[in-house]
Amino acid sequence: MDHRVEQQRREGFLAAALHNRLLLLCGRQPSPLRNWSAHVRGYTRHDLVEIIQRPFPGGFELTDWAGSNFYPFPGILARPLATVFPGLAWSVFVRLRKCAPYSGQFLHWPIDQQLETNFFLGPKPSTSEVQA
Repeated sequence: MDHRVEQQRREGFLAAALHNRLLLLCGRQPSPLRNWSAHVRGYTRHDLVEIIQRPFPGGFELTDWAGSNFYPFPGILARPLATVFPGLAWSVFVRLRKCAPYSGQFLHWPIDQQLETNFFLGPKPSTSEVQA
């Protein structure tokens, strides 16, 4: 995420999937979210905007959003349903406008919040930096 934010100039798209709620209601894992794979993140529009705003407040503004594909319906029904009910669609697409300069907030967030992660967070501080 850090690299994408740094490289983004003004406006762009970010896609996020919103998965089959019926499976969740039945106590089942949504089909694309498999614990044994690398793809295990699913977001609603609200949560996606929040995960971007918390580390980088005021950095992006949501300018538009839409849904696509409405499983299990055929395309002729799925398109209008996704338009009318974008939050229930299989995929959610958001358009964000960059509003502030970026200076590493996404890399600093897990460190500042003392979150445990396996992701690279930059070079480890030297012993003298830790003691200071």
